[in-house]
Amino acid sequence: MKINLRKANAIQLAINEALKGLSFESTVSVNEFQNPQSMINAVSERFNANILRREKLIDVLYSIRKAVAAANNSLGINDRLADVARYDKDLTFYAAHAKASTRVHPGEMIGKLEKIKNQPADRAYYSDKDVMSSVFTEENIEAFRKVVIYAKKQKQALQDELLELNISTKITLTDEDIKVLTDESIL
Repeated sequence: MKINLRKANAIQLAINEALKGLSFESTVSVNEFQNPQSMINAVSERFNANILRREKLIDVLYSIRKAVAAANNSLGINDRLADVARYDKDLTFYAAHAKASTRVHPGEMIGKLEKIKNQPADRAYYSDKDVMSSVFTEENIEAFRKVVIYAKKQKQALQDELLELNISTKITLTDEDIKVLTDESIL
């Protein structure tokens, strides 16, 4: 059976959920009215059955994971994913700076500093003693905006390519994988 990479991802998620649902209780509480051996046997059988289910599910999970990894590698999907992550980092970083204010004009800064310096001593105690300014020029902020626009376009183009590859790329499940997944009601 052939499945696309999106379906493979969904199956892997379902397998992990099935694994979380398995119980591996290894102790038993017995009261005076119960048969100790039958209680121990019941818990032991359930534990052993779940171990077998776990092993089969883990085998299928990693079989699918290897097939997906091979497909990702052969098609350059891993490189595209790395590029998407890089554009994401650029978007986060430059978007914050693209909204920054511009630096205070030098004449305005000198005027404000002179005003602070020439304040009467009784007012100087309560007023600001510093003038805050961004270090960015209009050109810096415009460059940041351009980086954000470019990164958004590139990221979207890569995500579109990845979506197409995830739908069009197929991996093959073995008959044993299909049986395990069917028995677990995943397929």
